[in-house]
Amino acid sequence: MRSFFPSFLCAIWIGCFLSSVSFAEDILADDQKPDFTQVYHVFDKDDVDMIATVTYLYEDHPKLSVKSVYPQLESDIENDNITQFNSLVKEVVDNEIDDFKNRIEQYGETPKKSAKKLRKNTLTIDFSASGLTSNNNQILSIRLTIQGYIAGIAHPYHKYAVINYNLSTNQKIELTDLFNSDTEYLSLLSQYIQEQRHNHFSSQLMQREIEDYKNWNLKPNGLFITLDEDQASSHLDGTQNILIPYSHLKPIISSHSLLAKCLKRKNCVQKNLLTGGFIDEL
Repeated sequence: MRSFFPSFLCAIWIGCFLSSVSFAEDILADDQKPDFTQVYHVFDKDDVDMIATVTYLYEDHPKLSVKSVYPQLESDIENDNITQFNSLVKEVVDNEIDDFKNRIEQYGETPKKSAKKLRKNTLTIDFSASGLTSNNNQILSIRLTIQGYIAGIAHPYHKYAVINYNLSTNQKIELTDLFNSDTEYLSLLSQYIQEQRHNHFSSQLMQREIEDYKNWNLKPNGLFITLDEDQASSHLDGTQNILIPYSHLKPIISSHSLLAKCLKRKNCVQKNLLTGGFIDEL
């Protein structure tokens, strides 16, 4: 009969390890945080500023570290829409942190090595953003860059989350809102993306279908599509970014969309990309 105790002790070890990777937030005091907060003035109406909000969690934990920089809006004028936008962004960030914790519990390093040799689980979140003004509509296009490493896994993971938001109406902007309803805009996007990918990837990879353009942003010079790892090619190819010029999309952009109205203005889109700080943006 096999001994019960080795398995029992192993289970205790795992329990102790997960307990040691406790998720009680260890937030640094203000005087301990590096002071590189960036503030951007994004809209003249209501005097709206964007703050690159920095949060450190579990900084003193030996096996866990989370660093996040995400946008929060501020205004001297009371605005419920700003409050709801800030809550939405914070919810997305919190969901990514929860996903990171779940990955640790599901895929994290097992007690094959002593606790002293276990590697650290790390998560880093940063952002880039563009601001637009269209007929008094204040539009924000946010891309969160998420980079995580789970101890015991060969490679870190990279993913993105986007928020395209009309601050004036307090509504998310969907991709379908930009184009004429009677056009095959997905086919046109797919064709352009496949042509661009052909310059970098083999024909075999090019044949893989791209059905989901969930990660898109409005940039000063075009529609920016982000394809996550494994979404359109192999993991080794990494993230793919494709910029589709607005001039290429002009025939299918709805004349009633915020984008069409915006592009009629010379200074519709800010020329400077707004960023959080410590992840390199393309």
